Amino acid sequence: SLLAAAAGAAGEVGSVGDLVGKLTEALDSDLLTGLEEAQVSRLVRLVVAANSSDASAHSVGALGGYLVHETDGDPKLLASLEVLTSDLGRVRCAYESLRARCVASLVDSYLEAGVRQIGKALADRSFETGFAEEGNGGGPTARAGGAGDSLRGPSRRRDRLLSALTGSVAAASSHTTVSPGHERMTLCELCRSLVIDRFPFFVMRTRLTRVAACFVVEATASKLCEAMCDLWVGDNTSHRIVSEWGALTFQKEVRDLEQLLTSYLPEGGSLTATFAKLEQVLLLLTLDRPADLSLYRLDRSLLEAPQVHAALSARFRSSTSLSSQINKAVFEAFSD
Repeated sequence: SLLAAAAGAAGEVGSVGDLVGKLTEALDSDLLTGLEEAQVSRLVRLVVAANSSDASAHSVGALGGYLVHETDGDPKLLASLEVLTSDLGRVRCAYESLRARCVASLVDSYLEAGVRQIGKALADRSFETGFAEEGNGGGPTARAGGAGDSLRGPSRRRDRLLSALTGSVAAASSHTTVSPGHERMTLCELCRSLVIDRFPFFVMRTRLTRVAACFVVEATASKLCEAMCDLWVGDNTSHRIVSEWGALTFQKEVRDLEQLLTSYLPEGGSLTATFAKLEQVLLLLTLDRPADLSLYRLDRSLLEAPQVHAALSARFRSSTSLSSQINKAVFEAFSD
């Protein structure tokens, strides 16, 4: 019955082989590109294992809750059931741990390659201008020393930039089929092309239980955020430069991506916590000047002082006179 539920089939499914057939028979062959039958079979087995462990965790948890409810608060009955309910709690945790391992295996085996490709595409992209400017002909023209421009213009300039981004980047993100190379795609286009529109994600989204599917989305979002944070606060960021326009473009793309991934969660679901560290990085990249860091409260559990320095340096590196301001801003942000 669990196998049938995993397949989403109305009738009875006799084996994993039958399940593989049911999953693939009506699908566009492009979705299966690069996947061997053995890989599809393992994918299905992991889906079934995740669903089985999720169902078992819920069943054991419900049984424990039922037993406690039936005691009607009687201290003697509660005491007599204490060992049993404790054992049931441990069993439930074991099933939840198994579900987590199955989800991790699904993401690592079938989605992480796409995430790595997204990270590579972003690493190859120039942030001294913006995507909308380079790939879609929109937006203001960035000067070579774009990172220093923010010190001259008032907030009205930023408002004009944001207004332009709302149209140009949002329009670019609405297309799911694109012809340029990966480095010229928006984040939403990259995610659709390399993760969401692929067969493994389709299977996980449509065949996993709701809880397990949510964990897949959260784990994928976490890996994407980690890859994007590494661009600015990782070990190899000393060469990277981002202008005001490039930073605002990237910020808009990240928020569009968060909305896209959140749409695969149940109503009310949120990825705010998953994107928290990346949002802190984006805050640093979109400052008008290093001294403005004093206007915000950084979560020091998310970013360390060297990481903050790296992000600010990427934003203001083209203006060598700001190095002392960067050092001062970081020092003040981490002084108790």
